[in-house]
Amino acid sequence: GPSASRRLGKLNDLATITINVVNLNEAPLFDSSDRSRRVKENSKEGVHVGNVLSPVDPDDMGQAHVFSIAGQPSRFAIRTVDALHGQIVVVNGAVLDFEYERSFIVVVTVADKGAPGPPSYSSDVTITITLEDVNEPPELDDAIRYIDEFCPGSESKVGSYIGDVLVGRDVDAADGSKGYT
Repeated sequence: GPSASRRLGKLNDLATITINVVNLNEAPLFDSSDRSRRVKENSKEGVHVGNVLSPVDPDDMGQAHVFSIAGQPSRFAIRTVDALHGQIVVVNGAVLDFEYERSFIVVVTVADKGAPGPPSYSSDVTITITLEDVNEPPELDDAIRYIDEFCPGSESKVGSYIGDVLVGRDVDAADGSKGYT
């Protein structure tokens, strides 16, 4: 019979093969700079906590994003801005007191709409929100002092003391501020 090399030489064929790459949906991703935000203590409802979050969607199809936030619901919420970005805001009644607690941890999740094809994907980022100290006015307890202007023999004169010394408290004293008396 024929040799092995002759047989292999005749077993060739050419064909055109087409490979179609299907674009699948990928999760939007947060930037590493999104891991921290700052806000002033005592901020009121609606105040922005840092800059907007701008996750990048590798699909770049302009699909809308949906944001959610977990942790600290009595202090922070998140709003979707222009369907692509998220902004953390202070909620009504939030207690943000630097002298009591200086930072908070929240987790923000972003989900896309599933384009170019389902399913929808999401990713999250853990964010440390740091409070910035502000100088607050000193506190003075309400006090009532009486003097009888018709008391015969009273030695009350302009500039004399009436009752105990009033003492004020500076809530920022732990920050190196002075107290008042």
